[in-house]
Amino acid sequence: MSEELVSAKIPGAATLFRNGWSYMLSRLDLIALLLVLPVVYSILALVLGVPIYSNDVEIPLFMEISSLIVSLGSIFIWVAVIYSVVKSEEQKISILESFSWAKHKGLGLIWVGILSSLVVMGGFILLIIPGIILSIYLYLAQYVYIQEGQKGLSALLRSRDLVKDNWMAIFGRVLLLGLMILLAAFVIGGVGGVAVALASQVISEQVKDFISFGIIIQLISAIATLIGVHAGAELYRKLAEARPQGTEPVVEGRTKYKALAWLALLSPVILVVIAIALFSLEGVVETLEKQNQEQSEPVNEENDFYAKERAVNLRLETKE
Repeated sequence: MSEELVSAKIPGAATLFRNGWSYMLSRLDLIALLLVLPVVYSILALVLGVPIYSNDVEIPLFMEISSLIVSLGSIFIWVAVIYSVVKSEEQKISILESFSWAKHKGLGLIWVGILSSLVVMGGFILLIIPGIILSIYLYLAQYVYIQEGQKGLSALLRSRDLVKDNWMAIFGRVLLLGLMILLAAFVIGGVGGVAVALASQVISEQVKDFISFGIIIQLISAIATLIGVHAGAELYRKLAEARPQGTEPVVEGRTKYKALAWLALLSPVILVVIAIALFSLEGVVETLEKQNQEQSEPVNEENDFYAKERAVNLRLETKE
């Protein structure tokens, strides 16, 4: 199928944003779900008087452990929310249903996300441009896992199969959608910032931090998540309709993707080896230079001796 025919059925960035915004307003329960753990953690810090948003203050161990628990819980909630959003076109998924799915199949979704990130990171190591290309090719991998049940590299290859004839169309929409979400975030953040500034005379500095970081920023993040995931799910559905599962053979590329993933994993080790090699080479060069200098010093002394002897002989000849 030609790129033009498939691209004609893909909604524009403005439509994706508008649909995502409408969906977000219809599922405020998911917004609340994304907010609950970060807000509870911030309230706990506020009650205990722990300035968790300051880099100059040592955070108590209890709060460090709480932060780890909140992070792990947030990942679980994030998986459940993605499932709810992706399945929204078929039916409204309750929070309990999404939790049940995340409990049984969430690790597979996380693995697809990790694998996609490693492959893209490997592409960025190869001078950035391949990473940008791969990030769009693998953009739909997690949606493929949820909707089609394909796991690991199979989900990545299916995503590439869906995107391959529409790379520029998807890239343009993702870029514009990101800018729209960023603009909306600035507006929401600006309104929240003005409200906090107006109330600054009657609230403490710690309460200001709680409202700014514990509520406003978390709210912006939750809204952006819902809009972005909904847009990705909509793009997946349109492309999957044009190229249903099984209608075309997936082009083999497992070896290349594995190689890129391993490159990303081993890049720290490779960098350390290169650094050690360069350091060793520098030491070898310095040693050779020192040896050359030591070898040249006797020669210079010998040359000086002969020069002085010739000068003396020249003077004697002149006197004679």
